[in-house]
Amino acid sequence: MLLSLTLPAAAQSVSVAELLAQGVRAKAEEKWEQARAIYSRARTAAQSASDASSEAVALIGMSEAELSLLHDQAAEQLARQGLVLSERLNDPALIVAALRAVSSVLYQRGAHLANQPLLERLLLLQQQRGDREGIAVAFNNLGNMWRILGDQLKAIDYLSRAEKTFAELGNQGSRAVVLNNIGFAYSSLGDDERSLEFSRKSLALAEGVKDDIRIGSAYNSIGITETYRGNYRESLLALQKSLDAQRRAKNIWSQAEVVNNIGLLYHAQQNHEQAIAYFKEALRLNRTVGDGSIIADAEKNLGDEMLGLNRLPEAAGYYRACLAICRKTGLVSLESEVLRGLAVVLSRQNAFAEADRELQRAVEIQRSLVDPPNLSETYLELARLRLRQTRPEEALAFARQSIEILASIERPEVLWQARLAAGLALERLHRNAEAAHEFEASIAAIESLRTRVTGPPTALPIYLADKLAPYQERVALALAGGRTGEALRFAEQSKSRALSDILRSGHKVLDKSLTPGERQSERAIEKRLAALDLRLAAQPGDSSLKSERDHARRELEALQTGLYTAHPEMAIQRGQSPAFDDAELELLARDTDAVLLDYFVTPQNSYVFVIRQGARPRVVALGAGQAALRLKAAEFHRQLSSNDLAYTASAQDLYRLLIAPLEADLAGAHSLLVLPDGPLWEVAFQALQPTGRKFLIERMNVSYAPSLAVLRETLRLARSRRAEPAKRELLALGNPAGQPPLPDAERQVREIEKLYGAGRSRVLVGAEATQARLRSDAGDYRVLHLASHAVLDPVNPMYSRALLARSGTDPGILEAREFMQYNLKAELLVLSACETARGQAPGGEGINGLLWAAFVAGAPTTVASLWRVESASTSELMISFHRNWLEARRTAQPFGKAASLRKAALRLIAGGKYAHPFYWAGMIVIGSPL
Repeated sequence: MLLSLTLPAAAQSVSVAELLAQGVRAKAEEKWEQARAIYSRARTAAQSASDASSEAVALIGMSEAELSLLHDQAAEQLARQGLVLSERLNDPALIVAALRAVSSVLYQRGAHLANQPLLERLLLLQQQRGDREGIAVAFNNLGNMWRILGDQLKAIDYLSRAEKTFAELGNQGSRAVVLNNIGFAYSSLGDDERSLEFSRKSLALAEGVKDDIRIGSAYNSIGITETYRGNYRESLLALQKSLDAQRRAKNIWSQAEVVNNIGLLYHAQQNHEQAIAYFKEALRLNRTVGDGSIIADAEKNLGDEMLGLNRLPEAAGYYRACLAICRKTGLVSLESEVLRGLAVVLSRQNAFAEADRELQRAVEIQRSLVDPPNLSETYLELARLRLRQTRPEEALAFARQSIEILASIERPEVLWQARLAAGLALERLHRNAEAAHEFEASIAAIESLRTRVTGPPTALPIYLADKLAPYQERVALALAGGRTGEALRFAEQSKSRALSDILRSGHKVLDKSLTPGERQSERAIEKRLAALDLRLAAQPGDSSLKSERDHARRELEALQTGLYTAHPEMAIQRGQSPAFDDAELELLARDTDAVLLDYFVTPQNSYVFVIRQGARPRVVALGAGQAALRLKAAEFHRQLSSNDLAYTASAQDLYRLLIAPLEADLAGAHSLLVLPDGPLWEVAFQALQPTGRKFLIERMNVSYAPSLAVLRETLRLARSRRAEPAKRELLALGNPAGQPPLPDAERQVREIEKLYGAGRSRVLVGAEATQARLRSDAGDYRVLHLASHAVLDPVNPMYSRALLARSGTDPGILEAREFMQYNLKAELLVLSACETARGQAPGGEGINGLLWAAFVAGAPTTVASLWRVESASTSELMISFHRNWLEARRTAQPFGKAASLRKAALRLIAGGKYAHPFYWAGMIVIGSPL
């Protein structure tokens, strides 16, 4: 942030003097258009009176007004005219004022190299005049320039001298600015504690003088430093306060800077969609300001986002646009970051020599600037490049250089990656014990970071999605050493972490913690989304409406992220799940009366941990990596979901791969509990065929769970629900009005009502089957059954929806993100609709969409679908399932829910008409199978 000086008084005629005084008052009140008009009149009057000094003052005043109105070209032209006139008069005070006006334009434009000679001339003039305040201003502005250009040590030298002088002069407002600039500089050096110390001092002074711009700047500095440290909640709180302050001050330039920094926070949390939106908004805001440094920063950040999405040509385009600005304006530190990004693009394109050249240039710049944070990242990328070049010794050296720097600065997001790179290098050098240590250090950094992620429950799975590698590598090392229990511990640590945290810490409904104002803001966006959904239902092909809806969705997510951040009592209690020892694994197998198959898929290979009563866990390597399994699973899913008759070869192939190596473990077993991983969630295990035409389900019950931790929690929750059942038995919704008719669904819920008894049930069909009724009544029932259409959103699964009855302004849409806010007391939830068990899940989480939301809402067991199910057969299957389940519940049958679904499926198979797996294998039991 720059500092300015008050315009000097000049010998003036009375009328000109009065106009200039009016201009000063208009500026003080931030009435910039009025100030411009007054100064223009003053200039005309001064010219008429041949009053050159007053004309110069008027020109400088007009320049300040134009700059505040974001007219930088007009501002520069007027300031330079004022400078020419001041130099002709040889008036040092006017020359200083004019130079400051030109310098302010160049600063706001981001033209820092062009600004350097002006700032140095200003310092010399002020020293010649003996103006201590002016000297301090010049020191601050030069220091701030060097800070932006990347020379933090030179910046701190200038800024420290400015701060000392302002302290001696008692100028607390200006001192606040300088202290914050020093804080920014220390943050760039990686000295976060000192950075926060200076920024907090700045904040206290700014609050003392009630200056919103300076308050906002201090909070901005605090926020970006906390992002670097991985303290995401503290960061968002500070950045939001900064943005609020800059909005109060109507400071567009600073708003663009803060919006860009909020984008960096979302980038750190791996929320690419929100990060891109914030970076683009920073660019939009900056169009009216024209600051090259903000444009360059946002372009670089968008390049990073494209790189994160592996959209390499787009990433390179953004990087090159940024590079051009950097070289024009002298943003050397940012240039080095861009070179690093371009190097990663080149490396992924296998252009290793070119990548190495760019990285070496980045190292050279960062060493010359003494830029430890960036240097640590560049060494990390050099380590990754050497790994791709199969040069592990060099990779290890670079990774350790990065780790050495990170020992003295707090950059945990870089640390976990550097430790991973070191571990990979050591593993390739066959130094497995050291590699294990590095992988565990990487995991420890991730485990610490995961507790700091801020936002709604969906934020954590997104954050963890790209952090599976150290867990996978540690599992592989443990298995190579024959340590099955150790391998299982690390495998389990990587699976369904968000869901297990939520189930362990208990369900929390955000709405109960909101203030009236917060609730109103949330509901305003919800209403807008509902209206857009209604319009899209009528005009499904309208791309502008879809764009408007997507914008509203991001707006709602950003608001809710802020609300969760502002209400720490709503945070999920993220901690380490109790580890599973042999005794607890034995207990799980005994409680479920099943053989547990816990699959773990890695890029190189896949494994299954077999857990059964009376035996220690064992592991089998399957000999197929993630890519091969994805192809096989996708083809099998396509065949079954399309009613393709030629599925037998796939069913037998997958059986040979996934089940046949475990035949000895399955001998005598009646129930199988599958814990899939990655692409295996697409596989209907019950439809696998050992030989001939027999299916696995004809041999045993089959149920599913996302992880051992989730299974443990759903079993606990199921026992609790059974001990204290909800007040009423069945709530069923079917064939809702306003949607394509589903007569089989209405028959389905009517028949199920007869099974449970009309006096203990409530069935809502047609116009009664609304979301409002479901929301108000769902918590009172032991069993919930929804028979309706459903729509999978493959891009954003938490917007997958069940279609209920339309009513007035209610579009009849129950989205997953809304469903997870329900507070269910049900023992069983049935989602008898299309693809309710699907949704592309973030890596490691396993499930997403309506199914994930059901667990969050409190359902220990959900019956859901793997594909678009056929109405008539599904009704037969579900009616039979409920009939069987009531009997199983009455007799306390082991594995009751899964056994009930198996019995219903066998009935369809035996009937012949619906024998193809398309009709019965799509519905699965997930969670507690009891």
